[in-house]
Amino acid sequence: MSDPRENPLEITRKVSARTPDESGPRTEATSRPRTPGEWLRRSGMYRLSTMLRFQPPKEARRAGFRRRQGLRWRLSLFLIVATLVPVIAVAAVSIALVFSSVEQGIQFEAKRGLQVARALLLQEVRERATAAAALGDDLSLLDALGRTPADVRRRLAELSEQQPAALVEVTDAVGRVVARCAAGTCNDASIGERFAGFEPADRSPVVRRALEFERSISIEPAGSRLVVRAALPLCDSALRLLGAAVVSAAIDGPVADRVKAELGAAREVIFYRGNEPSASTFMAATGERLVGPALPPAAARALKASVSPVVALE
Repeated sequence: MSDPRENPLEITRKVSARTPDESGPRTEATSRPRTPGEWLRRSGMYRLSTMLRFQPPKEARRAGFRRRQGLRWRLSLFLIVATLVPVIAVAAVSIALVFSSVEQGIQFEAKRGLQVARALLLQEVRERATAAAALGDDLSLLDALGRTPADVRRRLAELSEQQPAALVEVTDAVGRVVARCAAGTCNDASIGERFAGFEPADRSPVVRRALEFERSISIEPAGSRLVVRAALPLCDSALRLLGAAVVSAAIDGPVADRVKAELGAAREVIFYRGNEPSASTFMAATGERLVGPALPPAAARALKASVSPVVALE
């Protein structure tokens, strides 16, 4: 029987302070002191809060995680696209502008070179016209036309030395060829071999116009080449028609070389007779001159429409 004067708190401390031997065997869980968290989980307030708390199932939590990951991926993809698309667009426009400016520059240089080549070719034609005019002003030749054909050949051979690359011809008043000379000679065999593709002057329309007191210049086909032919009437002091003087020169490789020298060494020059090349500045590895490539179909179609195209050679 306990003493009624003892304090209950002291009794509780004594009971709790007993050793395991005094209260019997204890397990390891009951022997260690409890933490405040364990005391809280044992309380009724914790169980009530656990009942009121909502915890979604694991499958729902996994689906929400996937939705958050998909939203992050789509947002990242949108930001990447929004960043790269303007850069790619600006780069594409810049590249297109650069290439278009380069192409326009090439076309401009090609057209400018074509205009210069035309001017140089017209200068070549003008030189032939000047040579023909010199024949018409030669009094010795006019006097020889009033004598014999031998006198005409002799004087024409002397005048042809001034035009070594040209064929000089003189006709009578009805258009028959009296003399043909080149490079100081009137030998028909050598002239026929050198100017084999040239048609006789009496068949040329420029001779017929010259016999009608008209000076004319034309570029005519001569075999596979082109020929610049200038003609003018030969008259005496009384303006009586004595015949016609004709100067013919081929548009060949040397002419193309002179045009190339004016245009620059970086360019090549090709003359076409219709759609086929007649002369060019292209050279083979052996040093032989090449006629050049054929006219591109696009250029041929444009030329039929009277347009000067700029096309690439294949």
